[in-house]
Amino acid sequence: MGVILCSHLSLANAQWLPASKLGLTKTPVTNLVDLQGKIFRLEQYRGQVLFVNFWATWCEPCRDEFKEVIELQKKYQHQNFVVIAINLAESPNKINEFFQINQIDPKSLIVVSDRNGITYKTWKGRGIPISFLINKKGIVDSYWLGEITASRSEILPHIDDLLHSP
Repeated sequence: MGVILCSHLSLANAQWLPASKLGLTKTPVTNLVDLQGKIFRLEQYRGQVLFVNFWATWCEPCRDEFKEVIELQKKYQHQNFVVIAINLAESPNKINEFFQINQIDPKSLIVVSDRNGITYKTWKGRGIPISFLINKKGIVDSYWLGEITASRSEILPHIDDLLHSP
């Protein structure tokens, strides 16, 4: 799969950037398997704002942000907002062990597995954690490289803007 960097970027410089900066002009087709072995298709969520987060249990910033990502889901759960956590190259057993150790309810958000890293490459990931926002029309809008903190003033306004746009 190549080398995937765990991003310890300075939070002072973190921001939402246009997805076009990564060369993404359309949302990649994403068909994966969830932790129960069911097929997951991203397009089934069209009409909602999606927060797609690539992460791994071995990545410290990913672990640090996971509960923050769950908080985003809780905050916006009644506003057509869905968090999708795409785990990179780990087994469902490893992911479930992470949830158990950290007392995380695996049903608190959608968790799918990118066992071979192909989806990550298709999304043009440049390190993890990396998160993408997809608008209601199903178009990838922007990305955030590095740890997300739900309380940061730069995070929520952009999500709010997408939720209130047609």
